[in-house]
Amino acid sequence: MFIFSPPWIAHKNDKSHLTPIYSLAVHPLGTRLATGGQDSKIKLWNLDPVYEDKLESDSNTPKLLATLAAHSGSVLCVRWSNDEGTYLASGADDFKIVLWKQDKTMISRNLLIDTDSGPPVESWRAVKVLTGHESDVADLAWSPENKYLASCGFETTVYIWDGQDFELIRKLSAHTAFVKGVTWDPVGKYLASQSDDKTTKIWRVADWSEEKSITKPYEAAASTTFFRRLSWSPEGSCLITANGESGNRPVAPMIQRDGWTTDLNLVGHRGPIECAAFNPQLFERKAADGSTTTTAICAVGGQDNAISIWQSASAHSLLVSQDFFHHSILDLCWAPSGECLFACSYDGTVGVLAFDRDELGVLLPPGEKERALTTLGVKRKAVIESVAQLELEELARAQDKEASSTRISALLGPGSSSQPISGPFTPQAAPVLNPAKPIPQRVSQTPDGRKRITPTFLSAGLETTTFSKNVHAPPKNGFSNRMSELTDSFESVPSSFGIPAGSAKRKRTEVDSGETEAVRYVLPTVMDARRPVNLAIPNLRPSIVIEVPTGKDMESLSLECDNNAKPIPKIRCNRGAAPGKEPETLWIDTVPSKVLQITGTPAFVAVACLDGSVYCYSPAGRRLLPCMFLEAPVSFLTSQGDYLMCLTAIGTLNVWNVVLQTTTISRTSIIHLLRPPSAGTDNGASPENDEEGIVIRSASLRREGMPVLTTSTNESYTYHPNMQAWMKIGGGAELPELNSSKVALGSKTLAQLENHMACAATMRSAKEYQRWLNWYAIKLADEGATSKTQELCDDLLGPRHSPTTGSPGLSDTDWNPFILGMPKRALLTGILPQLSKNRFLQRTVQACQEILSEIREEEQLKRTRV
Repeated sequence: MFIFSPPWIAHKNDKSHLTPIYSLAVHPLGTRLATGGQDSKIKLWNLDPVYEDKLESDSNTPKLLATLAAHSGSVLCVRWSNDEGTYLASGADDFKIVLWKQDKTMISRNLLIDTDSGPPVESWRAVKVLTGHESDVADLAWSPENKYLASCGFETTVYIWDGQDFELIRKLSAHTAFVKGVTWDPVGKYLASQSDDKTTKIWRVADWSEEKSITKPYEAAASTTFFRRLSWSPEGSCLITANGESGNRPVAPMIQRDGWTTDLNLVGHRGPIECAAFNPQLFERKAADGSTTTTAICAVGGQDNAISIWQSASAHSLLVSQDFFHHSILDLCWAPSGECLFACSYDGTVGVLAFDRDELGVLLPPGEKERALTTLGVKRKAVIESVAQLELEELARAQDKEASSTRISALLGPGSSSQPISGPFTPQAAPVLNPAKPIPQRVSQTPDGRKRITPTFLSAGLETTTFSKNVHAPPKNGFSNRMSELTDSFESVPSSFGIPAGSAKRKRTEVDSGETEAVRYVLPTVMDARRPVNLAIPNLRPSIVIEVPTGKDMESLSLECDNNAKPIPKIRCNRGAAPGKEPETLWIDTVPSKVLQITGTPAFVAVACLDGSVYCYSPAGRRLLPCMFLEAPVSFLTSQGDYLMCLTAIGTLNVWNVVLQTTTISRTSIIHLLRPPSAGTDNGASPENDEEGIVIRSASLRREGMPVLTTSTNESYTYHPNMQAWMKIGGGAELPELNSSKVALGSKTLAQLENHMACAATMRSAKEYQRWLNWYAIKLADEGATSKTQELCDDLLGPRHSPTTGSPGLSDTDWNPFILGMPKRALLTGILPQLSKNRFLQRTVQACQEILSEIREEEQLKRTRV
């Protein structure tokens, strides 16, 4: 090994004194070194003079390639993107992250001319400035294949940015002190962060929830380090963290991926550990007995000015460099070849540890690391098998470029669980049940002195099971601020009824004695019949005026109801109301009861009265139906097209087609929609919400006659007439509202996207279904879900003999070529470019594309013959 410090790699102040270098990074191609220092500058250095002595003394070989200036404070971190190193990300104490990209035009942007080195050799420009941090940005990390960029700093939050458009998609806020280090699992399944709260947290990338929080190795450590830069091994089996302590000795704790255990520590440093960095390559070392072992190499730097090199196959360090630096080691980075280690120090110097060939072991080929990652579930880019795959990938890139502006706005959206721009997901706790009280027994005595127990009916001994006060009330949210004036008239609903989830299942549990525990049953709870649902009805107003939509060429109609008219309320329909113009009265009618609500469409007008009666009129005032009497006054009355919806005060819902005089939904109860959640969090709901209960905030009707109800917990439901069941179609973490324009796609799981597609299909929303289908295809490609991809393609492709076109209204018992009026094969053609992004799916994609081409040719031939 040879260690040296190139004197020309430095950051200097106005007095030519060395200033601290906080971070460095070697380009993935091994040609450049980026450094960030206290002088607010980023410098890019040519590494050829580092690798070859002759070039270092050659005056024609440039050493400083460029000086980048866009920060107004000390640059604390620099990191190249993976693979080709297209981007350089820099973070500083000006709270900003800057993305840099080389400018081939050689037009100087954001560049400074170094007085010692002359004009810049390369031109770089700042392509994006990321704002959002509330304090210094201390560390950055690119995920595998550059899908995400993670950042942290002197605050309690980890920020997740999209690796393509660099929009903020997540905030992870479980730490309670400064977060000083982040690193990605090479498999891409986890993100690790280390903080001054003396924890290392492992985050699941699939849903951004906390997988594990490790505290034991750091409990006794002092919070004196400037950074806590941790590193994951190249094969993904473990990670080395900073600033641990064991037995009053500074250590670098090792966290094993299997079980997240922390039984091993790297011991030997005399000061707190600042940073750790794994060699990107794997090596093979021979043992004394001649056997070979695959090993990973890790470098550790600390405040004792020392660097130690470790191998995973040994309990002792390979070497220690103690006297080369004069201050703390702040950052470490290996060259891509694995033969050089670069280190920067607070003393303003950069050290290079160059290893001889085979000094670290025999370098293993890249395939060995790929095989190790494959065992952990990673999927790397596959080999292209056809020209068609290349054409599809090119088409996918063109589509992404064309729709990038739309996708950027769509990718940002509200959520819960480690919410976008909110916090980590908190799982809900199970409901707490009060134990059922035993049925009291009545004992009587006969004349001969014998005691008898009087039988008790089972129904008389049941008692309603209730949830504890701290879990069953709904959480407050922003929607509660938009409560209508009817809030005071709503009454709460019994807290629960029915069998709690899972309680009716028979479970067999083996006990120590070998016997089987007897099956236990939980008695179902009973709804309190003395407290029926009582929805609020609108306040009785002296007069009601609404506008009724009409055709394009007709003047608008206005309906006026005068509840104070004597002797009974009067309804008047006017046309052509305008300022300074007397409206024309089309018709007048009277009703025997006070009018609560009026609604209308171009097809009909409906009037709901206080006594529960409903009257339907044509636009000309002709009564279409006799008076309909409902079981209670109407709480919500709305119309759409030919359909009328009435939600009564006792919680029954009706939907009619007034024009055809048919029933779509008849007397369907909504009581269970007002039931509080069956499971809550430990911090639960407040007693205030418990008393208020869940209420209906809005009720609307879609053109297809499907009702949509929204509760005070901001959850939306619709009724499926064919399934005869209420279905949840909006609200919560899993189901955003259908017409939402912002969606955090990176946080969505396949199951959630499948749910969104099903909701869009239920609501007969073709536009929403197509949008979710496109995102679902993107997610399938990201995760390489072969089975689901094949099933989706088979469903959209259908049997080869089935026609592509036909009547959307007709259904085939085997396969319907349409969904929501859209040809399935056209949808399949649209998502094939997205699926082609994952080359592991190319055989499925290519097979579908070939079949589609053959079907089109056959149909074209048939049309030609006709």
